[in-house]
Amino acid sequence: MKIWSLLPSATEILFALGLGEQVTGVTHECDYPPQAATKPRVTISYIDSGRASGEIDAQVTERFQAGRQLYGIDEEQLRRDPPDLIVTQDLCPVCAVSPSDFSGHLETAGCQADIVTLNPNLLEDVLDNVLQVGEATDRLREAEALVASLRERIDAVRAATEGEPRPRVLCLEWLDPPMPAGHWLPQMVELAGGVSEPIAAGEPSRKVPWEEMRAFEPEIVVLMPCGFDAQRAARESACLARLEGWFQLPALRKGRVYAVNGNAYFSRPGPRLVDGLEMLARVLHPDRWPHQPADGSALPAAGPQARLAARRQLERRELGSPLRTFAVAMSEPKPPKIAPYTFPERYELPGRPADASPTVQDAHRQTRFLLAPDLSLFERAMNLQLAVVAASAKKRSPETAALLGFWSRTFAYLSDTCMLLSRASYPACPPLLRAACDCIAAQRSLLADGFAEYHQWLATALGKDREHAASHIELGRYRAGSVLAQDERLGSAYRLLTDLAMPHFGSTVLQTAPDSSQQKLALAFAENLFHLGWAELIAGWLLLLAGAQIETALAAAEFEAGDALREDAARLLKEMSQALANSSRCRAEELGDGRRLIHNFRRTVSGAPKRVLF
Repeated sequence: MKIWSLLPSATEILFALGLGEQVTGVTHECDYPPQAATKPRVTISYIDSGRASGEIDAQVTERFQAGRQLYGIDEEQLRRDPPDLIVTQDLCPVCAVSPSDFSGHLETAGCQADIVTLNPNLLEDVLDNVLQVGEATDRLREAEALVASLRERIDAVRAATEGEPRPRVLCLEWLDPPMPAGHWLPQMVELAGGVSEPIAAGEPSRKVPWEEMRAFEPEIVVLMPCGFDAQRAARESACLARLEGWFQLPALRKGRVYAVNGNAYFSRPGPRLVDGLEMLARVLHPDRWPHQPADGSALPAAGPQARLAARRQLERRELGSPLRTFAVAMSEPKPPKIAPYTFPERYELPGRPADASPTVQDAHRQTRFLLAPDLSLFERAMNLQLAVVAASAKKRSPETAALLGFWSRTFAYLSDTCMLLSRASYPACPPLLRAACDCIAAQRSLLADGFAEYHQWLATALGKDREHAASHIELGRYRAGSVLAQDERLGSAYRLLTDLAMPHFGSTVLQTAPDSSQQKLALAFAENLFHLGWAELIAGWLLLLAGAQIETALAAAEFEAGDALREDAARLLKEMSQALANSSRCRAEELGDGRRLIHNFRRTVSGAPKRVLF
């Protein structure tokens, strides 16, 4: 008998009954057991499941409204090697291929296969489906044995949690928009010793207003998005921070928000639902069900550090600040050890480029001579940063690592910018300076939110990818726009640097041909001629950002800075502020209407100072 499984849970049932050799076709989502991955894929998805939750929901909605299918069938494979039996589902047209997706293909291909349609709503229905598949494949005895073992495990969970206090539990099977779980999930919560709302056991999943879910005041929230593993659920949980009252939920205040592997243990109505039930028992009543779940299957999204962050977020929210969410490891593991790190002993300004062209050497000479006061201040600022790093070398915590990661990049961006400045490579400087702004803002945002988002990233950041035999690193995209919006100096510089770094027509002309007019457009390609205006602008940004980095480091409890070091920093910051306030230097002013005015823009010392508005 040749069998096609058009449902991941059916594939798991077939293999559990010893029918793996007879399976000749599976869906694009069938990944368990591992042998299923060796079978021909006979379905395709028209949905990009790699997108974020909200984008996936939009794709599904758009296709439904247009009357278009979500899945397709490999009709050529159907003709070439037709099955004798097809196992499918008629429960949810979003989760897997349904009869409406392939009925036309069967007729076109002339396939006369028998169809077994599964439509479970409760755990008992899932067990009946196992028997149904066993009967259709002459494996009823094996099916009965499997069902008996699953019932025994279900009864063990029920007995272990009976008589215990029953916490209110909200299970979310989608995150953006949030959608509570239905079908068998409310029953699983009840068996695990909890109370589930707002959807009753056996009822289909549906969208429910967030206000109704919030009014339930869940004491435990379990994130189990359909098709997501625990790591992805934890990563994408940040979208929940936008919900009104999210941080006021009892579950958030108690640190009992969990991300679980919904794809493996909750969404698929097969034998592994019982693994999911045992996992819920562990989450709801760890003292009554001490057995640890499968590795990587559950990640609480709130622990002691996260609870502190939740309180801080609540305080910030009352002030109108942005929100974040978080995740830490299941058993509150010790934070990873931070290895000793290396750093330069001293920073020195770029030396004369002896092998460079005469033009570049001349630019270096003029830069070092005409900007000597600025460059001296910058050199002192860079070395003061190294002094703080050296004084803090023994403080190696995850929080220190988070800050140092951004700080190290800031240091490199500023150092490289100074080198490019000395060579008159002015157009290459704004992107580096903009990146430095980002990294300084990121440090300040981490300090403000108690490292909540960093702990979420750290819980799932590093691992192994078996498919590609590679180490996996989650980049953890982090934005700190609110800091840039709140800091007038940093934000103004960031906005101007962003414009100069973009391929705008005007900024390109301004950087490569600043002497152009409406009558004459001057051209230049990779020019390295010294320009006093550009040099002073970039040197000013270097001082501004180096000062901002020093202020950020000194404000962090994660770094050591004795009284003497702080006094040196105070004197240096005052000198840098005075240098930037010099009215004769080239500087940029933000006018408030989206335009900028550059003062004292000139190529040479003897040139007439100009003002440029853009």
